[in-house]
Amino acid sequence: MVHLNLLNLKNDLYRIFLKVLSYLYPIRIKTFQSEFSGKLELTYYDGALVLDTQKTNYSYGNLQRLLAAGLKQIPEREINRFTEILILGVAGGSVIETLYKNHFYTGNIDAVDIDPVVLQIAEDYFNINQFTKCKLWVADAAQFVAQSTKLYDLVLVDLFLDEVIPDFVFTEPFLNQLKKLIATQGYVLFNTIKTKNKDAGINGMLHAVFGTDYNILVLSHLNPFNTLYLIQKNT
Repeated sequence: MVHLNLLNLKNDLYRIFLKVLSYLYPIRIKTFQSEFSGKLELTYYDGALVLDTQKTNYSYGNLQRLLAAGLKQIPEREINRFTEILILGVAGGSVIETLYKNHFYTGNIDAVDIDPVVLQIAEDYFNINQFTKCKLWVADAAQFVAQSTKLYDLVLVDLFLDEVIPDFVFTEPFLNQLKKLIATQGYVLFNTIKTKNKDAGINGMLHAVFGTDYNILVLSHLNPFNTLYLIQKNT
């Protein structure tokens, strides 16, 4: 028993050492291969464990800060009344942590990702199972949305395969299916890669589908790489 405690202490000290060292330069811990996301890397960076692909941050790190900034655009009193949240695109689950720990959300979350590898990483390395009201679904987001009959107070769409948003996301059929899942006075938060041509097309499609019954707030100032769209249902 003493031997096990010493081993645990050594592991804790080792992790602390890695975290401190990572303020000087990133330290790669482990790599994974995914059918959907390609090569995935667990890295200590600036004292935190983050999940990256070869081209972009997938969870925690910059992405967590970006989505946290987007969620701050929703009044805290609104999040306090939420009981059901849908997350499309989970990766390591950083936004789940943000909701439960930073906003003290107490309701349910359905968290959907097509990639079983990233969900396993979320469980094994980011302790996502500590949030007992969060249910993880290995599923295609389009199929999940088409088949679901539940109403959600917030739908967060963070669908990427590496740095690419799947083509179906900003199409009329998917967005119309998504609309059916939004509760009265509910919200949708979209994360997108910032490009001039795509921003114009996405903005036009969102206004065409959601129309006058929704308020659409464009958040392009939060970082140089992403544009968030926050949509609220008026009635």
